[in-house]
Amino acid sequence: MRGNRTRSGFTLVELMVAVAIIGIVVAIGVPSFQRALERSRADIACANLRSIWAAERLFWLENQCYSGDLSSLQNASAFPDKVSLLDPNFNASDAAYTYTLGTTTTGFQATATPAPTNMCIGQFTIDESGGVAGAVYFPGWSTPIKPVSCW
Repeated sequence: MRGNRTRSGFTLVELMVAVAIIGIVVAIGVPSFQRALERSRADIACANLRSIWAAERLFWLENQCYSGDLSSLQNASAFPDKVSLLDPNFNASDAAYTYTLGTTTTGFQATATPAPTNMCIGQFTIDESGGVAGAVYFPGWSTPIKPVSCW
């Protein structure tokens, strides 16, 4: 009296094969994703260095000296007759990079250093000439991460 029963569903072997394929695809894709993510962070760091450079140039045009201080470029109360030279949303210590600025004997130098949570080593710098230099590496990797907007 038993009829033909059809089962719908997957066997354990089929599920394990599917999970293994997904695992292989993820293992191949994660390093590429990390590199692309770090490249976009480096692009943002480079753009921020360029905005610091532009703000320093504007400061120099007004005062014939460089500020050497990020807060003086960002704080509108330091210049009551002027607007802030940096974007008010600019954060000198964001989640990906930390920015420092100092004067030299001939100008200034701004530096973007990866935050410790960023898993990268190295730094980018810009000076009064406007050229961005430096590189950022993943530990153990030989090729640097070069932002598109700076080179």
